[in-house]
Amino acid sequence: AQAQAQAQAQAQAQAQSQAQENAHAQKQARAPTQAKAFQHNLHDLEAQCKVPEIVEGMRAYMHDARVQERACLALGTLANNTANRKAIAQAGGIEEIVTAMVAHQAAGMLSKCVSWVMGNIPAQVAVQQKACFALGMLANDNGAHQAQIARAGGIEQVLAAMAAHQMAVELQQEACWALRNLAADDSDSQFV
Repeated sequence: AQAQAQAQAQAQAQAQSQAQENAHAQKQARAPTQAKAFQHNLHDLEAQCKVPEIVEGMRAYMHDARVQERACLALGTLANNTANRKAIAQAGGIEEIVTAMVAHQAAGMLSKCVSWVMGNIPAQVAVQQKACFALGMLANDNGAHQAQIARAGGIEQVLAAMAAHQMAVELQQEACWALRNLAADDSDSQFV
């Protein structure tokens, strides 16, 4: 009777473990679909100036390079006026842009070569480029944002992106523009 009870308990434990594994697998399978849905909705969020939702999506889908690229582009585009720049900074957008740069620093050399040969910009390069654009827009004529970007490590990440992707012309242009805007305030130019 005791052996039968142990066997039954073991079978129940295995069934429970299998159910947990299945639930985890289903959640993992939904994650790319959810990231694609968010990526699709980014245009609407940008059009409606829903900065907190964009920043929250960056946090939720940090490891999805395409989400990060499009979110950085959306924030950079929205940063064309003072009110939106303030909203982005208050929502933690500056820190999320820098975090995206860290999370998507560089692809392996083979991946880069295959992407370039096929005419595609590697996802990591696209994230870095759009992040530099966003940081440059946020730093434009705004000493407080320049200092916030410097404190978040943005200057170092822009320089790291330039060093890691020397052949990416558009990235280099966006990075130079971002550094120019970051250096425009005398108090932060010591870092540039």
